[in-house]
Amino acid sequence: MFKMCIKIIIVFFCVLLNACNSTPVENELEVNDVSYELGNTVYTSIIKEGTATIVFESGDHDSMVTWLPIFEEISKSSSVFAYNRPGLGGSKNNIVIKSASDLVSRLRILLEQAGHKPPFILVGHSYGGIFANIFARNYASEVSGVFLIDPSHPNQHKLGSNYNRSQTGRKVAGYNGVIKRNLHKEYAKLNNFPDVPLTILTAGPFSSIKPHPKWVELHQDLVSLSSKSKHLVIKKSGHYIHRDQPELVIKHLKDLILRAKKSK
Repeated sequence: MFKMCIKIIIVFFCVLLNACNSTPVENELEVNDVSYELGNTVYTSIIKEGTATIVFESGDHDSMVTWLPIFEEISKSSSVFAYNRPGLGGSKNNIVIKSASDLVSRLRILLEQAGHKPPFILVGHSYGGIFANIFARNYASEVSGVFLIDPSHPNQHKLGSNYNRSQTGRKVAGYNGVIKRNLHKEYAKLNNFPDVPLTILTAGPFSSIKPHPKWVELHQDLVSLSSKSKHLVIKKSGHYIHRDQPELVIKHLKDLILRAKKSK
């Protein structure tokens, strides 16, 4: 049987999740520790009746703390859901995962468990963009929009292993290793991407990592997934556009939410 959700109000959110610097974050967020069957997943959830749920997918090795610069503002007018994948930020890595679709399926169950119903608007950063992409394909009828922030591409393995390491800064291991090694094969067998509003933000030149010459080209390929897409190259921003320019990301995300509502 599922355990009862334990609701915890956290003031020093980053400290609990071991995912930030030494400066405590003052935002109060509600985190739930759900059942073993869902992998003891830590998540935060706000439900506003009559609104689509904005589902946040973090990048590789990032906890949901990464969304703090935009989460509060978006939650004022929309239902929101952010979580930590297994092994990140307090979520236990005690489940068997063989594919990206496995993770997406567990996310869908978790959304239902938390009381969220379609439509969903998926927000994915970097590696999280992979899961947003696959969720939209596997559950097209439940998705009304997709917002990708400097997203990974399922076929970026063609750019070479050195580039992939520069994106993550760590070796590929565990279930992430299984997913990444087989991702391009899994992706080729998936359903088509739904023709829903899609926004892709691409980071311009930044100092920490030199963009691969093919990076924008891969993003343009993602733009072609929908006839209702927008593509913006964000200058003077690093890979974490939502941290570097949160006001701009909020603006474009609100635009996507409005487009999704109008396209019903």
